Amino acid sequence: MPKNAIPFGKVGSPSGCTSEKLDEFTQERLECCWSGVREGVTFLTATNSSERIQVPFRLFKKKISKTTPGKLVQVLNSSSVDLFLDVGANVGQTGRSLRDAGYRGRILSFEPVPSAYAALQQAAAADPLWTVAPPMAIGDCDGEITLNVSEASDMSSALEASDALMEALPKTEVREKLTVVSRRLDSILPGLLEGAASVFLKIDTQGFERSVLNGAPETLNVVKGVQMELSLFSLYKGEETYLSFLQDLHGLGMEPHMIVETNFSKTLRRQLQIDVVFMRG
Repeated sequence: MPKNAIPFGKVGSPSGCTSEKLDEFTQERLECCWSGVREGVTFLTATNSSERIQVPFRLFKKKISKTTPGKLVQVLNSSSVDLFLDVGANVGQTGRSLRDAGYRGRILSFEPVPSAYAALQQAAAADPLWTVAPPMAIGDCDGEITLNVSEASDMSSALEASDALMEALPKTEVREKLTVVSRRLDSILPGLLEGAASVFLKIDTQGFERSVLNGAPETLNVVKGVQMELSLFSLYKGEETYLSFLQDLHGLGMEPHMIVETNFSKTLRRQLQIDVVFMRG
């Protein structure tokens, strides 16, 4: 039995794990390990913030496949993606959700905010296939840029927040301005892509997406797909919205494979952003 697995009988009968129970249980991030085989059925021990249950692997896999990370992993697997570039990784949310959903390829994460970077390193520490690049922003120049660090670190941006964004998400308020290293993807990736047969690029840079793309024309020619968080209206000053990116990615021979709701503002009573996953046709 694997280390940290819970022996049968310690959590209750595996047969008591209903589909409805698992629906409730998987609303949180899970830690999972193999528990064993009983009467020909493979079980996992799944742990969330409050309890542990034993789950038939077949049922768990079915439920995970219906979540947003689970659907994304299906898309990645359909193109045999073996390297996931996570630009704007923050504290590692995307990497953790990919692993929870069954992605087993390499992850390469980029993050410039020092506090978030430390948490990102911790998230990736025990994963030999998850590499965290030195702290840097990804953009259209090799040099330095000024970063507006927000109270909520995942809202930090090289651009200034609009009044509408401040009204919708007050934690976007800037706590400090930092000068950070900036690099173009095309400058740093040639050596890092060695050994990768199928590469996917995710960009979540709070309004700075155009600069990331402008610094990556060669990278865009080789990736199998791109995931971007796109604003439905300008949340940061000078930010481009979803429409221009949809047209540009279509021009590169990519089509939307997933569209996911992200931030909705009760204050403004409207959707702020969506995640779009583009793949080559």
